Amino acid sequence: MRKNREIKTYDLDPTSKDENRINDVDSENQSIANDEDIEQKEQIIKRYNEEVVYEHEHAINGNPFMFRVNKADKCNVHSIEDFKVKVKRKETRTIKEVLRTEEFKLGKRKKIILNAIKAWIKEYKENKSKVILKVSDVKEAVRPNDIAKIKVGAYIFLPLGLAALLVMYFGLTKLWGIAKDFTLFGKELHLNLELAREAAFSSKWVNIVAVVGIYIAITSMLFIGLYHAVCHEFTSYTKTHASLNEKLTNKVNSDFNRKSKKTLKYYQKALRKKECKLDPLPISDTGITDVDFSDIEALSDAYTHKMAKMKGRKTFLYITRFILFKGTYLCASTVYGYISFEIIRGLFGGGI
Repeated sequence: MRKNREIKTYDLDPTSKDENRINDVDSENQSIANDEDIEQKEQIIKRYNEEVVYEHEHAINGNPFMFRVNKADKCNVHSIEDFKVKVKRKETRTIKEVLRTEEFKLGKRKKIILNAIKAWIKEYKENKSKVILKVSDVKEAVRPNDIAKIKVGAYIFLPLGLAALLVMYFGLTKLWGIAKDFTLFGKELHLNLELAREAAFSSKWVNIVAVVGIYIAITSMLFIGLYHAVCHEFTSYTKTHASLNEKLTNKVNSDFNRKSKKTLKYYQKALRKKECKLDPLPISDTGITDVDFSDIEALSDAYTHKMAKMKGRKTFLYITRFILFKGTYLCASTVYGYISFEIIRGLFGGGI
């Protein structure tokens, strides 16, 4: 008999083994990636929990009247009873532990809790006074004086200066022709003025002064509009800031007064009996829900920044106003003075 020989089988698809091997590698890589993702998520959760613990500890050792209610979930603080109070010289407990256990006698509980609430109220008021004083000092330090209004004389003499320069530069023969009929020396004045004007403007520098004066006078008239706009902006912003600052301060004061009185009365009532049957006072009834000192300080910082810009603009306005207005008067008076000099010379036979 023949011995049974082992039957060999051949894989008809030579790529199948490679594919299986690749699939195994892919699944292994996927598994490693999943493990890394899980590890990263665990690290994120761990960091978050650590942050919550830190925020919680920081919050409950603070003042419930200065606690931002929108941080309640992040800090895991939902009632004033989550806050710690001093029970001994170096020992603190939460209000919940003091109030809702029989470890302390009623008189001791009352003393601990009411003293803590009064201390928080006092701390809040001291902090408020510091912030208001700081804001007031900053306001006084950066407050520039009101921007000086343009005097009435400028509205009279600027147009007159511009008109005088235009008349002297271009000449108004018809106007002086009418004037000669109403003056004793009208004809002579008319002739002398025209001759004096021609003699004066024959000098190059007089032409230059007149043209520069005309441009400066026109620029001055336009500048008045800009000056008024800046004055209005300054006045409007100052009034708006003062009104908003007063509104925020009154809001902070009214909210605190209402909440502090309610809290004190609430726990005075709770401490009349050994067993506290009142619900814990929610943090929204003691904490800050709307505006606080940080909003007042932010408003003060914005005012400081704005006033710093205003001071720079104020200096620029004053320098520009001085140059334009004085330049107009100087150019007009120079040209007019020189022509007058030529008229006098002509009248007395000096040389026209």
